[in-house]
Amino acid sequence: MSERPRDLDALFERDADSRLLERRRSAELGLAPHAPAASRTQAQFGAESIRDDDESSAPPRPASLRGALEARPRSELIPGALVTIVLTVANDGESEAKDVRVRIALPPEAEPVAGSFARDEIAIDGEALLGEGLPIGTLAPGGASRLRVAVQILPGTEPLDVVASASAPGVPAVGAPTLRLQRRAGHAAYAQPKPFYELEDDEHDEELVAEAAPEPPRTVDTVSDAPAAPPVVAAPAPPPPSPPAPPVPPPPVPAALLTRAITLDDVRALDRVFAGGVPHGLAALALLSALACDGGPLGDALGVAAFRTSVAAALPRALVAARMRKPTPPVVTPAALAEIRAEGRADAPAPSLDAPALVVRLDANELDALRAVLRRDLDDPFLRGMQVLVALFPHELHGVAPTGPARCVEALSAFRVTVSAWLMRVTVRRSVDRRYDPLTAEDAALRDAGAALVTVLREVLSAT
Repeated sequence: MSERPRDLDALFERDADSRLLERRRSAELGLAPHAPAASRTQAQFGAESIRDDDESSAPPRPASLRGALEARPRSELIPGALVTIVLTVANDGESEAKDVRVRIALPPEAEPVAGSFARDEIAIDGEALLGEGLPIGTLAPGGASRLRVAVQILPGTEPLDVVASASAPGVPAVGAPTLRLQRRAGHAAYAQPKPFYELEDDEHDEELVAEAAPEPPRTVDTVSDAPAAPPVVAAPAPPPPSPPAPPVPPPPVPAALLTRAITLDDVRALDRVFAGGVPHGLAALALLSALACDGGPLGDALGVAAFRTSVAAALPRALVAARMRKPTPPVVTPAALAEIRAEGRADAPAPSLDAPALVVRLDANELDALRAVLRRDLDDPFLRGMQVLVALFPHELHGVAPTGPARCVEALSAFRVTVSAWLMRVTVRRSVDRRYDPLTAEDAALRDAGAALVTVLREVLSAT
């Protein structure tokens, strides 16, 4: 090796290795030096290698749909229970999902409630959602949409499966995990007999609870290939004497009579209630209170007259609060319910019916059923008060034009059936959610039946 002095300081600079190799090639080996590299950019490692630019960023991920189903309540369901089902559709990708279509498949034993369909708390038409699919437009990256529907559970014991799916052009269709609703087993899973105040004029308790006797099984004792012998024809026996026809019982005589005088001004006041912006539950309570039959000696003896007067006195303040969009004060109070005396007896005769009046005629069995309703002791004063008002709801209207009573009986019966079904739904909902306020709830069927009854009463009293 050459003994030429070396520049040690230059050898141990930042490029010391490269300089040492070049020196060996030129001085010691006699080779030509390496051509300089086209780029002198030094390799970088660690924190200095991080670049703050987006030139090499990856393309955005495509749209990806995801669905989730939830329900409340979802177990121990009885006939008539209301279940709220919510479907959440989300876009987990980094691109928009356009023309998204959503569909919910309900089992036959879950009947959708009209007017309960909503998307992001905005009412929608639910026919497409349960049919070919509801278009919900474009979902932004990370965006979501919530669809809600309420269903009423029909009698049965088998579990109910709810299925939902979402799709969009260019995006794989996705199905939400199946939602299973569990129903209560045993006798409570079947429809119960109607209470007496829901019976029609031609229905009786025996017809609702009677079941057809099962047909006895047919059996074959013997099988024979021998030809059948000719049958032996015996002389017919003389028919036994027919028993005398039982006497026809006389029609039942009403054991009690409850009345309620009504004028055209009363009906006009109810017309203003249904024409204004009053919640449907509060409007129905006002109609029940205005038409409940509590007049006569029996009404005073049972204490229902004082109870109805207390409810009617609390209604104006609740109506004003509802029109001002403020919380409604309680209308049925424990003090009003304390006025009821289920065992009260009236010895005075029933009043005469001269002026137009609503009437409830009660035979002995119906009077006992009314006393049973009045004896009930519920923790919820509103539900108990509504049951009493429904039990006092009139059946007919007297003292009007000849064609008026028939129209009124039909309208009264239709509203009584509607409000009884609404009360059953409210009872189930209150047992699940104590914060639910039936007075401020919306129910289109209840509103339409009440408005139709008020219209019939106004027309009949105007023609009298």
